[in-house]
Amino acid sequence: MMTREHISYLSAADRARLRSTIDIEALERFLAATPRGFHRFFFLACVTALSDEQRQELGLLEGVPASLHAVVDPDAYWAPSRYHVLAGGLLNATMRSKWQEVEPSQYRGA
Repeated sequence: MMTREHISYLSAADRARLRSTIDIEALERFLAATPRGFHRFFFLACVTALSDEQRQELGLLEGVPASLHAVVDPDAYWAPSRYHVLAGGLLNATMRSKWQEVEPSQYRGA
């Protein structure tokens, strides 16, 4: 009987950047079900923080206006966890279900 070889889509460095609430095995399953060209987009929705370059890569070009810094924490505003649920909205029902398994805490009580 042949066993299917497990392919890891995440390097050790990638895994180290993930939020503690991310289920790594669920993310690996999700990535296995998506085209490679989309992996980075979904990976960046799971990391702890985004660099300015990564924000630009995702099209998040505008910063929080300086006049709002007293009200809005720019780091919290750009937190990738904000985009986890939004990214799921781009998916069909089957893939959305797989995406929700990646970070179930984002969907509790929703």
